[in-house]
Amino acid sequence: MELTRRQLLKISLIGTTGVAILGGGTVWSWWDTPPDTPYKILNDQEVAMVLALSQASFPKGNEIALAGKDAGIDYFFDQLLFGLDDENQKLLKLLLQSLNRLPLLSKGQYFTSCSEMEQQTLVEAWLKDNNYLFRSAMQSIIVLLSMGYTSHPTASKVLGQYFRCGFGQ
Repeated sequence: MELTRRQLLKISLIGTTGVAILGGGTVWSWWDTPPDTPYKILNDQEVAMVLALSQASFPKGNEIALAGKDAGIDYFFDQLLFGLDDENQKLLKLLLQSLNRLPLLSKGQYFTSCSEMEQQTLVEAWLKDNNYLFRSAMQSIIVLLSMGYTSHPTASKVLGQYFRCGFGQ
């Protein structure tokens, strides 16, 4: 059976429309998700992503013996979102949901399901991505998480010795 140009165009149009509807429906389901207890803004999936990103970005080290997942960044980030307007809350939550699903394309699993080493590798790659919009979004989320990490008493005490402005005291 030969495929005519008209048939190819119909198949392409139907496929493109289907992908757009499915993709739009997926994003819509992430857009306005209700919070889970004890959080004011974040749901359990988003909390898991915040903790995984925090751990990948701030692993426990020799100098600062505090792992990102143990620094309470999930509560910090939830409170930070609580202070933002509704649209920015939803956009940051959408970014978390999207980042969690991004490794499905390359690894066949969610970011939160990857090993800690794979998560660190992914974060490093994302921070060096060629797409400046994506790279900037990643840098922004990491900066917000780092505000919570560096504010933790354990981290700020160590970091305070490098600053004479009274940081960490």
